[in-house]
Amino acid sequence: MKTLAVISLCIFVTCLQQIEAACPTGSSAQGSYCFIASKSEQKYTSAWIFCKAAGCNLAVPDTTDKRTQLKSFMSSNSIVDSNVFFGSVDAIVEGTWVKSPTGETWSDINWATSEPSGGSNQNCLSVKSSTGTWEFEAKSCGSSYKFICECDAV
Repeated sequence: MKTLAVISLCIFVTCLQQIEAACPTGSSAQGSYCFIASKSEQKYTSAWIFCKAAGCNLAVPDTTDKRTQLKSFMSSNSIVDSNVFFGSVDAIVEGTWVKSPTGETWSDINWATSEPSGGSNQNCLSVKSSTGTWEFEAKSCGSSYKFICECDAV
């Protein structure tokens, strides 16, 4: 009887873990992350608003694992040969990059050669998806690019 109760509990816990790891409607699972790929190019502020309206944030590629998952997600969503906005800016203090969702600073950014450049004219983080090495660039927030939202699992 105890064995059956333990097995039932394990099945229940496993089911709960699978439910907890589900992505919100409109987003797709990629590894342990939930992402939404933009269908069109937007200015940074519009991209940020779009993600917030979906209950998400602009994705921040701040770990090796997340960068790997974002690369796969972008490839599977045919986001190639284009710049993509991510959730990091240096608009408050030039040269100090902060994660848009949290305001935390971060410096583990694999910059493309001669980047970041543009000073106060280029304050939004982008990656050129065709570089193969996934090097980051500072871009004008007023430019329009595709973007990726990151959502919490529900």
